[in-house]
Amino acid sequence: MYGVGWIPDTRTHYDTQSYGTMGTTFGADFPNVHDKLANFVAIKQQSITNSCVGWAANGCIYTFNQVRGINVPFGSSRDVYTKTRIRMGRPLTDRGCFPFVAVSVMAEFGVASELDVPFDPALINDELSWESVQASASQKVTAWRRIPNDQNRIDELCRAVSVECPVMFGAQIDHSFDEYVERKSGVWNGCEQVPRGGHMMFVCGYSITDDFAIVANSWGTDLGIDGFVRISLTAMRNLGLFSDFYVLEGAPVIQ
Repeated sequence: MYGVGWIPDTRTHYDTQSYGTMGTTFGADFPNVHDKLANFVAIKQQSITNSCVGWAANGCIYTFNQVRGINVPFGSSRDVYTKTRIRMGRPLTDRGCFPFVAVSVMAEFGVASELDVPFDPALINDELSWESVQASASQKVTAWRRIPNDQNRIDELCRAVSVECPVMFGAQIDHSFDEYVERKSGVWNGCEQVPRGGHMMFVCGYSITDDFAIVANSWGTDLGIDGFVRISLTAMRNLGLFSDFYVLEGAPVIQ
């Protein structure tokens, strides 16, 4: 098995870096409502993917390809989780999410297919095999673009989604989020109390008219609205509770 040394610790370099482009054109305007991407999302249960960061990143890749008529297997959340954990130098916990690190390792080392590196609860803290590292080397995800963390980011988010580019982001959540997904209706307006930790999801639609983003979650189809949640766009302007917005502007065809 391959140890920590194969991914150098350069995490301080990635907090504001963007990773190229695949030529996606972003117009100056965008419609008030757009939900096409949501029809191409594969909702999964986090307990069988073991990482909200890995699931959100791979969900973006899968959705980006599917909406363009490219049928691909889902990327391995365990692969991204393990590479991210190695880069951080310690196990990941539910007390934080590290999207900029996940973005950096996918850009540098690629992402393996779920078929090649399936979820296995017995292997969550094991290193990846050299074979799986080689299998993902040609599948580098280099077209992430970080949306600046300012008050204009909701416009940038909607502009990206309107041209079928999903947006991964981090949210601080509390008990009100749990209650919302159990209720299976309405719109979540953000934390009501001190957050318990971070959670990664991705935006796949929006309605400016009704002030919500359509967000793919990783808690299975039994929670939320068939696995999706609706989060207030107004709430998402809170720079302290919502952060690390990454647009996927191009994706490899995962084999």
